[in-house]
Formats: sequence, C-alpha cells, structure tokens
Amino acid sequence: MVPEPNPELENQIKACLNGEPDSFRYVFDAVKERIFQYTVSRTNNREDALDITQEIFIEIWKALPKFQYRSLGQFYGFIFLISRRRLIKYYRRHKHDIALRPNQKNMETQTQYQSNFNQYHDVVTGIKRLREPYQEVLRLHYWSGLTYEEIGVIIGVRESTVKVWHYRAVQKLKEILGQL
Repeated sequence: MVPEPNPELENQIKACLNGEPDSFRYVFDAVKERIFQYTVSRTNNREDALDITQEIFIEIWKALPKFQYRSLGQFYGFIFLISRRRLIKYYRRHKHDIALRPNQKNMETQTQYQSNFNQYHDVVTGIKRLREPYQEVLRLHYWSGLTYEEIGVIIGVRESTVKVWHYRAVQKLKEILGQL
C-alpha cells in the first residue's frame, strides 16, 4: 500500500528542507497525532507519551537538514525511525518502573472502565508475548495507522515481509487471546 498522496504536505516538507521554519508547523500538525498514538501505545501513559512526542519533534527538527526527501512513505519512515529510537532511550531509562497504566479518556462508568481495561490489558499482554518484530508491526499499523510500505521503511524490511509478519502476528495474537 502506498501512502495517500498529499501534495500540500509534500510541499511543506520540501519547504522545511529549504530552511523555511514556518513550514515545520504544518508538518508538525499533519503528523503529530500519529506519533502521539504510537508513543501512547508503547508507554501506556499519556503524560510520558506527551513528553516523548515533544522530544521526538525536537529530534526531527534537528535531523531535517540531513534528510533527503524522496517520497511521503520514506518521510514517514524517517520520522518513525526517530520515534522508535527515542522510545528505546525511554525504555532504557525507565525499564524498572514501567507499569501498565490505563488511558481513562472517554470512560463513562467504573464498570465500563473496568471492562475496557480488562480487554485492553488482555490485548497488551498478548502483544507483549509476541516476538518483537511482530509487536512493532502491530503497533505501527494499528496505533499509528501506517501502511505496510511505511512500516517496512521504518524497520528496514520489504513490504512483503511486513505483510507476512502482520498476518503471523494477528494469528498468534488470536491464539494467545484464546488462552487468556
């Protein structure tokens, strides 16, 4: 799957690369939600995800002068590679105090919250039991909304490999969830 063409985003990315700082705001607005959702999916904590997302954009800003634009998919690969690296730093710093913390947004009742938390906990537990590449494919695809092509660029494998890993991850996750 190829990312949907977005001529305005592509023009703004190119303007950023030409040193126009105002263009970065447009790029930021266009990708911030995807990056934030990805960091939330990896940290299970909204506040940490906000901090990390901010740090990711600082790193993107610093890395832009070295970036050579070729396609939108390649750009998403670039920003999510930075995101992954930043999250690795986060895990190294917090490996002893990372705990599952539910997202309480939009919860109407305690019963609904508990039910949603239990389902969320089961899915997160199931995903954590998968091999690391499978975990990453599921998070990037479902939490960040990236295409198989974009995921391939990020993790350095072909699109066909990502599709196979996705299929296997979903099958294995179904099996794991059936056991929980």
